[in-house]
Amino acid sequence: MSRRKTLCFATVSPESIHAQRLCQGIFKQCEKYCYNVAQFASMINLDFYFKDYAQAEENIYYLPSFDRFDGVILDTISLMEGNSSRLIDRVYEKIDPDKKTPVISIGIPFKEIKAIDNSNENQIRELCRHAINEHGCKDILILTGI
Repeated sequence: MSRRKTLCFATVSPESIHAQRLCQGIFKQCEKYCYNVAQFASMINLDFYFKDYAQAEENIYYLPSFDRFDGVILDTISLMEGNSSRLIDRVYEKIDPDKKTPVISIGIPFKEIKAIDNSNENQIRELCRHAINEHGCKDILILTGI
């Protein structure tokens, strides 16, 4: 019997709606294909705390040996501090120097790592269609929400 494959998922602030939705999708697919998931996440958004505390929190991303996983999923957008790629650059350096481990980014590509885009265009179109057809709205300036 072969061993179960294990994916590594790196994100920030796992209690956020963004991270929860990603986790739901990733965990559901991993359950479907009998994969394990090891999630590495700081408990805070690294932009919003004292620098010393944030630096201690980001140590979580230096713990895994990424080459021991069957694949790596990076939540690139959350791993960017503001417009800085400092953290993700450091994580990227740790990921399989020979690039044998498959790596995918969510949201935006990073260096040669390809990205899975999570376009909301169709959902926004359907929300607008619903507002117009069901509620008679004629002048929609902006429509936002979770």
